[in-house]
Amino acid sequence: MLKQSVETTPDIPLSTFKESAELHIVDTVEHQETPLIDTTQDAIEDDKDSIIKIINLSKQFDGIEVLRDINLNIQKGEVVSILGSSGSGKSTLLRCINWLEQPERGFIYVGDERIGVNAETNKPAKYKELAKMRQRVGMVFQSFNLWPHLTVKQNVMEALIHVKKWSKSDAESMAETQLEKVGMSHKLDSYPSMLSVDRSSACYCSRISNGA
Repeated sequence: MLKQSVETTPDIPLSTFKESAELHIVDTVEHQETPLIDTTQDAIEDDKDSIIKIINLSKQFDGIEVLRDINLNIQKGEVVSILGSSGSGKSTLLRCINWLEQPERGFIYVGDERIGVNAETNKPAKYKELAKMRQRVGMVFQSFNLWPHLTVKQNVMEALIHVKKWSKSDAESMAETQLEKVGMSHKLDSYPSMLSVDRSSACYCSRISNGA
């Protein structure tokens, strides 16, 4: 079962999330037992410096509670590590933030936007609304899922063109900028099969940092 622990590290340059917050997944998590809190909209404090806020989040699989009353507040500029042994719920928590997993109860906010719920109707968000929201939350999966038939630069450009509807020239310029940041300028025309694991990861991070 995942339990709450927050560890911050100052003065580290951030690039993965546009809102300047970053999540790193490593190994174990300690738990802080917290009583049930009032999870109504009126109970949520207005915190303009909060980039990700989780309130009383709980998630079950087949009756087994893997997340229980998780509360987390990540401020702008913080780098946060979630530590936990295999199967403790680290990935489940991240998937809930992106609404790839739907929690049984609790609130998740990215900035001032409540995740998974339409703010106007207070009903579950539709697929298109979730897709738009996910453009703000970059996730790095263990499988990089690079398109093997596209070059490094084309992999980074693809979502900008087809999701964000950017022009090819603008997408190309952004791709080159992002790849330069991770030391991949000399690999623009290489294909994924030609890359090491580290360089594949760098290409993938460049793709998600575009917010597409």
